[in-house]
Amino acid sequence: MWLREALQPGRGRWDGRQGGVRAGGGEAGTGRWAWFRRLRRAAADGLRQIAAWAASPEGATTTEYALLLALVVVVLIGTLSALGSVLNEKLQEIIDEISHAG
Repeated sequence: MWLREALQPGRGRWDGRQGGVRAGGGEAGTGRWAWFRRLRRAAADGLRQIAAWAASPEGATTTEYALLLALVVVVLIGTLSALGSVLNEKLQEIIDEISHAG
Protein backbone atom coordinates (compact mmCIF):
# COMPACT_ATOMS: atom_id res chain seq x y z
CA MET A 1 0.00 0.00 0.00
CA TRP A 2 2.78 2.45 0.89
CA LEU A 3 4.47 1.70 -2.42
CA ARG A 4 1.32 2.36 -4.46
CA GLU A 5 0.77 5.65 -2.64
CA ALA A 6 4.37 6.70 -3.17
CA LEU A 7 4.21 6.13 -6.91
CA GLN A 8 1.09 8.23 -7.44
CA PRO A 9 1.81 11.49 -9.27
CA GLY A 10 1.82 14.64 -7.19
CA ARG A 11 2.82 12.89 -3.94
CA GLY A 12 6.42 14.10 -3.96
CA ARG A 13 7.95 16.20 -1.19
CA TRP A 14 10.43 19.03 -1.30
CA ASP A 15 13.76 17.45 -2.03
CA GLY A 16 15.85 19.64 0.27
CA ARG A 17 17.49 21.85 -2.35
CA GLN A 18 17.82 25.55 -1.67
CA GLY A 19 14.56 27.39 -2.14
CA GLY A 20 12.45 24.23 -2.23
CA VAL A 21 12.66 23.93 -6.00
CA ARG A 22 14.46 21.26 -7.96
CA ALA A 23 17.27 22.20 -10.28
CA GLY A 24 15.76 22.73 -13.70
CA GLY A 25 12.64 24.41 -12.32
CA GLY A 26 9.28 23.03 -11.34
CA GLU A 27 7.94 21.78 -8.09
CA ALA A 28 9.38 18.83 -6.27
CA GLY A 29 7.55 15.66 -7.23
CA THR A 30 7.44 16.58 -10.90
CA GLY A 31 9.92 15.98 -13.65
CA ARG A 32 11.60 13.06 -15.27
CA TRP A 33 12.95 11.33 -12.14
CA ALA A 34 10.16 12.15 -9.69
CA TRP A 35 8.86 8.56 -9.79
CA PHE A 36 12.32 7.28 -8.88
CA ARG A 37 12.65 9.65 -5.93
CA ARG A 38 9.19 8.58 -4.69
CA LEU A 39 10.10 4.91 -5.14
CA ARG A 40 13.40 5.36 -3.30
CA ARG A 41 11.68 7.23 -0.46
CA ALA A 42 8.95 4.58 -0.24
CA ALA A 43 11.52 1.79 -0.14
CA ALA A 44 13.45 3.57 2.62
CA ASP A 45 10.24 4.12 4.60
CA GLY A 46 9.31 0.45 4.16
CA LEU A 47 12.74 -0.71 5.32
CA ARG A 48 12.49 1.56 8.35
CA GLN A 49 9.11 0.02 9.21
CA ILE A 50 10.49 -3.50 8.83
CA ALA A 51 13.51 -2.65 10.99
CA ALA A 52 11.26 -1.16 13.67
CA TRP A 53 9.04 -4.25 13.58
CA ALA A 54 12.05 -6.59 13.79
CA ALA A 55 13.37 -4.67 16.81
CA SER A 56 10.04 -4.96 18.61
CA PRO A 57 9.25 -7.95 20.86
CA GLU A 58 6.77 -9.34 18.32
CA GLY A 59 9.38 -9.17 15.58
CA ALA A 60 11.97 -10.92 17.72
CA THR A 61 9.52 -13.68 18.60
CA THR A 62 8.53 -14.13 14.97
CA THR A 63 12.19 -14.30 13.95
CA GLU A 64 12.86 -16.95 16.59
CA TYR A 65 9.92 -19.02 15.35
CA ALA A 66 11.11 -18.67 11.75
CA LEU A 67 14.60 -19.88 12.68
CA LEU A 68 13.13 -22.78 14.65
CA LEU A 69 10.92 -23.72 11.70
CA ALA A 70 13.93 -23.59 9.35
CA LEU A 71 15.85 -25.91 11.69
CA VAL A 72 12.93 -28.36 11.81
CA VAL A 73 12.69 -28.34 8.00
CA VAL A 74 16.43 -29.03 7.63
CA VAL A 75 16.25 -31.93 10.10
CA LEU A 76 13.12 -33.30 8.40
CA ILE A 77 14.75 -33.18 4.96
CA GLY A 78 17.86 -34.91 6.27
CA THR A 79 15.80 -37.61 7.98
CA LEU A 80 13.65 -38.23 4.91
CA SER A 81 16.76 -38.44 2.73
CA ALA A 82 18.34 -41.02 5.02
CA LEU A 83 15.13 -43.02 5.36
CA GLY A 84 14.44 -42.71 1.65
CA SER A 85 17.63 -44.55 0.69
CA VAL A 86 16.99 -47.28 3.29
CA LEU A 87 13.38 -47.64 2.17
CA ASN A 88 14.48 -47.79 -1.46
CA GLU A 89 16.91 -50.64 -0.67
CA LYS A 90 14.22 -52.61 1.21
CA LEU A 91 11.70 -52.17 -1.61
CA GLN A 92 14.30 -53.25 -4.16
CA GLU A 93 14.95 -56.42 -2.09
CA ILE A 94 11.23 -57.18 -2.05
CA ILE A 95 10.95 -56.61 -5.80
CA ASP A 96 13.94 -58.89 -6.43
CA GLU A 97 12.46 -61.65 -4.26
CA ILE A 98 9.11 -61.39 -6.03
CA SER A 99 10.73 -61.51 -9.47
CA HIS A 100 12.86 -64.59 -8.51
CA ALA A 101 9.84 -66.39 -7.02
CA GLY A 102 7.62 -65.88 -10.03
